[in-house]
Parts: sequence; C-alpha cells; structure tokens
Amino acid sequence: ATTAPDVRDTLRQLHERFVPESGFATQVAAIDGQPIGHVTVCGHHLVHLFVAPDHQGRGIGRHLLEQGEAMIADMGHEHFEIHVRVDNPAAVAFYERSGWDHSGRVIHTIVHVIGYDEHVHVKACERDD
Repeated sequence: ATTAPDVRDTLRQLHERFVPESGFATQVAAIDGQPIGHVTVCGHHLVHLFVAPDHQGRGIGRHLLEQGEAMIADMGHEHFEIHVRVDNPAAVAFYERSGWDHSGRVIHTIVHVIGYDEHVHVKACERDD
C-alpha cells in the first residue's frame, strides 16, 4: 500500500523553503505564464528539478539543470550534490548524461512520511573564468 503525503507537512516544507532567510532559491520555467517546471537549490545542493510530464523531452529539464548549476556556482560553491531516487532510472541516466557522477553512496530519505532510497550524485563546477 502506498502512503499518501501528509498535507500539513508538505505545506510546512513549502513555507520554510520560500521565506527569504531559508537559503533556498527557485527558478520557474513557464510557457504563456503557466509554470511547467522548476529547479530549486540550497547551498551546494540541487534540491529538486521538475518538468511537467507533457513538457518533458524538449530540453527544458536540461535548461533548468544548467540554471540550477549556475545558481550554485554563483553562490561560490565548487562542488554540487544531488540525491536521485534509486527507483527513477530515467532521472539517474539524465544526470549522468549531464556530467554528474554517482558517488557510490545511497541514502534513505523520508519526506512527508514516505521513505525511499536515493543515489548521491556529485559534480565539480566548470568555471569559465
């Protein structure tokens, strides 16, 4: 049986991420004013990248990933980290094609009372300066 996310916990997490002092930064991709994806970073972590299923396969995810990496680099970080769900091989392949390396670590994450395993991927900043 699948456990449904706790709505109150989800709202709390969103509130914490959007207050100015949170350390989280988000860029949203939109078409005709309608959001279709986003990338969120915090420190050297690329926290979340999402593209609506109807818009996948068009390069939007790659563009958002580049934006997220630039946001992290602009904060002065030289190494990036992302946690990618083990049960999402398409996402694992996407990040690896984009130059992210599997660190060999797997962590167990619990978000909104739902637990899952994630690969820890890392990438070194490629600065042009």
